[in-house]
Amino acid sequence: MLNKFLTNSIYTIIKKQEKMILFIKKLFSFITRFKIKSMGYKAKIQRVDRGLTKSFYINFPAAVAEACDIEKGEEVEWIIEDKNTFVLKRVNPIKSKIKKVL
Repeated sequence: MLNKFLTNSIYTIIKKQEKMILFIKKLFSFITRFKIKSMGYKAKIQRVDRGLTKSFYINFPAAVAEACDIEKGEEVEWIIEDKNTFVLKRVNPIKSKIKKVL
């Protein structure tokens, strides 16, 4: 009984995550098709102090990473446009899967 409940719960969670990923992929497709330049996704910056050193970390949401086909170990760079605008860019861009309309 408990095993069936857990299986159903896990199945439901996976289906919800798949729907979220599909939604974000469709949204990216829409943004690309209509040349919308930006989309937002909030994240918190964390600070970690280790003795004399400190580091700042930002989490990349899994749904966004999967929708963008981000892979573990992929190299990216931060582009600082000004003190309020930071752009994360792939070092090795991937080819678009969306056909360009002339």
